[in-house]
Amino acid sequence: MNSAQRNPILETVIQTGETIHYCWMWFVTKIVAMSWLRLFAVILLVWILSGILAMVPLANVFVLTALLVKCFVNPADDSATKTEPAAMALPAPDSEKKQDHE
Repeated sequence: MNSAQRNPILETVIQTGETIHYCWMWFVTKIVAMSWLRLFAVILLVWILSGILAMVPLANVFVLTALLVKCFVNPADDSATKTEPAAMALPAPDSEKKQDHE
């Protein structure tokens, strides 16, 4: 078996997983940094739009997830000394990582 050949399907699956992870980390970072008032305004807008588009179950998943993230993820222990909420570091894409020597 030639290890120099790349499997395009495997690479697509890996890239899809990395994309999902990146989007999840972006979502969590935005929700944690958002104030409670703004979060409730976003939730209200999501419910209104989901009612119009008939996507209420999807909106309920979004709302429940956002509330759980906001309740259980702490931005930082020393948030009292900072003026802005701490942002979580997002992983670098594969293109920016060092390539292994073949």
